[in-house]
Amino acid sequence: MRLWHTPRTTSALVLAAGVSLVAGCAADPDEPDGPDRSAPPTSQATATTYEQYDGLFAEWQDAFIECARSEGLPASAPVDGRGIDNGSSPDRPVAEGVGLDRECIERVGLPPRAPSLTPDTLSGLYDLSLEQAECLRRAGYPVTPAPSREVWIETYTSDEPAWLPMQAVYDSGGDAAAAVAACPDPDPRDVAP
Repeated sequence: MRLWHTPRTTSALVLAAGVSLVAGCAADPDEPDGPDRSAPPTSQATATTYEQYDGLFAEWQDAFIECARSEGLPASAPVDGRGIDNGSSPDRPVAEGVGLDRECIERVGLPPRAPSLTPDTLSGLYDLSLEQAECLRRAGYPVTPAPSREVWIETYTSDEPAWLPMQAVYDSGGDAAAAVAACPDPDPRDVAP
């Protein structure tokens, strides 16, 4: 299983605030049963630039992988460096909404939040999504028609599902890795000021 590291997916995920990552999650002596393990961590840090975000993510990724390996998971960074491979196991609890080992998320926190997307960046991402859709169609993958720019921006920045060219590939059970290799996902870094 892979946690994808993209600004939209990580914008819903957060990292513990502070100078360094949370080192551990020892039980609070005032809480006889230890920390509440039913709720996902909620502390957060938001990067203001992609350079800062990439540094925060690399720090978090190293800490998570170290924790996961100490728990016997074969976690690793994928070749492209974006995400976590094998960061969970069917026989261990998973952090809700994250898809990664809950104990390690409790120890190191959630991934950092990407910089806020400006209207110009969102408009540029829409254009890149249209380019990806055309690339996927030329490669023979199914792609649903795009909504208008205004509708796409509205749904992309809301809790509603946004149109993403790759969604039809996922829904059809197509080879998503091959599709992304042929037609990379849009990246805000390509359009951010």
